[in-house]
Amino acid sequence: MSDKNILVYNKISSLEKSLKEEKDKVLLLKQELVRVNKGIQESTVQIKKDLFLLQAMQKVLIPDEWNYLSGFKISAKYSSGELGGDYYDIFGSKNSKVFNIWMSHSSSLALSALLTAVVLKLSSSSLPDIKIFLSHLYEELSRVLEEQHAFDFFYAYLERNTLQLSFAAQGSMLCFHYRDGVINSLVNCKDPVSLFTPITKTQTINLLPKDRLVFCTPGLALEKNSKNELFGSQRIIDIIKNNLDTHALRNEIFLSIKNFSDTGEFKNDHSVIILDVKDKILRLA
Repeated sequence: MSDKNILVYNKISSLEKSLKEEKDKVLLLKQELVRVNKGIQESTVQIKKDLFLLQAMQKVLIPDEWNYLSGFKISAKYSSGELGGDYYDIFGSKNSKVFNIWMSHSSSLALSALLTAVVLKLSSSSLPDIKIFLSHLYEELSRVLEEQHAFDFFYAYLERNTLQLSFAAQGSMLCFHYRDGVINSLVNCKDPVSLFTPITKTQTINLLPKDRLVFCTPGLALEKNSKNELFGSQRIIDIIKNNLDTHALRNEIFLSIKNFSDTGEFKNDHSVIILDVKDKILRLA
């Protein structure tokens, strides 16, 4: 075999060896890719299970009846969406002179679960003042809250004897006071809470018999249909103006958002509380 042929032979052998090595690398990469994809699929399944459990926990924790609060007729409903997490509750007892109202919308289910746990913890300690309650809330959440986390909230306490409602809010909560055909918004839209700045300003209104309070989370107003139209807050205001019965009003809001949607599937959670002051109020001793 000539030197030239030997050189060609050696070069071909070298190329074949390199090709085999590259094929082996590709095979190893494919095997690693299969392993990674399997891990991702398993993680995705677990995440879906965790989200399902979080949504189930929300539904269990969110109440819809407060029949023990005499002098008031209350109707509420929660509906879960793809994103975020709503939570609301009214804390009080049959004989308590004050009861508290909490409603919030969080940027994730995990944050909502954390917020729910903290609010339930603080509500059991019977903190008497809104600023003190929120100060404790900020202290608890600031340990874990990061910049990408955000939530909107409305918090109030209502004195049952005087019907004085004191409250504080942040973000785009939809909160309305209805009296004798006139609707006033209780909340001016602001950015949701992300990096905490303690609330220093609270507001107060004096309710009268037959007054109505309507609280909705921002997800209702933010829903869009196939024409890219927002449901908006005006539709909710128009429904309130119809002066329906307590439960009928709640149902009409949810029916309207359902009819507005083309698919019946929603991006956000939806929560509504209707609180009506009855004509006759029982004053507690």
